Amino acid sequence: MSAGRDPHSRSSKSEVALFLLVGGSAALLYIALATLLELYFGLARTWASAFAYGSTIPIAYSAQKKLTFRSSVSHATAFPRYLATQLVALVTTSIVSGKLAELPPPLAYGIAGACAAIVSFLLLKFWGFSGGQPKISQ
Repeated sequence: MSAGRDPHSRSSKSEVALFLLVGGSAALLYIALATLLELYFGLARTWASAFAYGSTIPIAYSAQKKLTFRSSVSHATAFPRYLATQLVALVTTSIVSGKLAELPPPLAYGIAGACAAIVSFLLLKFWGFSGGQPKISQ
């Protein structure tokens, strides 16, 4: 199974580490862009969050599919699932950041991004890049 390697054969620790590296890079971009949009362009926090989060999707998708999960699921299947997962994460970031209006923007966006990361990892690992066959590795 060398060419079509099972995306779940990687150790859970390395998969989580790569997910955090890719996701962390996307999260830093999200925090910076959302903060810029709110403080310098006057967008409402919820809209700044939504726009910034949506902007990170194409880069993060490619990296998560290829590097983190090493998925051989077709783009026709994986990308719509990724978008659905990110829609859930987008709603999560928008609601959480809006509820944290009393906090400084970077902190509110950071907390919102962390909440979205947990939701995203679980959905992508067990649905988005798994070909619809939930697998739990040991």
